[in-house]
Amino acid sequence: MMRRVFPNTSRTRTAAAALLVAGALLSRAACAQLGGDQASVYNDAQVFGAMVTSHPGLGYVRYDIRTERTTIHEFAGLSGQVFAVTFGGSKPNLPQLLGSYLDAYAASVTHASADHRHASVTTSTLKAELHGRPNALVGRIWLPTLTPANVDLEKLQ
Repeated sequence: MMRRVFPNTSRTRTAAAALLVAGALLSRAACAQLGGDQASVYNDAQVFGAMVTSHPGLGYVRYDIRTERTTIHEFAGLSGQVFAVTFGGSKPNLPQLLGSYLDAYAASVTHASADHRHASVTTSTLKAELHGRPNALVGRIWLPTLTPANVDLEKLQ
């Protein structure tokens, strides 16, 4: 008589859950985010399946990520931290771009018009302005405390 041996299902479930949590934490840590370093820009490009070009400015570097439907500009100060993100086109992957700031953004977003085509966020750490429709959206999101003093946010495109 052959006896089948099945793994301990509770132990297997616990191990699987631990792997899922570890994977989520590692992928969250690997995700670029507003406030992340310049290397995180290249991670964004990889996630979006796009190339990156860089353009030095006065006190910052602008990184351009162009996908088929969206253009994203990430701005990093001389310290290397990403202090602003602007975009145009289809709505980008905001969790990827905002990282740890996503919850603050989601909790504070307010719609400035009845048709919900304009949105703004102002918190102690984050500011954002978005307008348009899902397939024709323009926005900018920045961290005032990380923005270099010589940078004019109105000119960031």
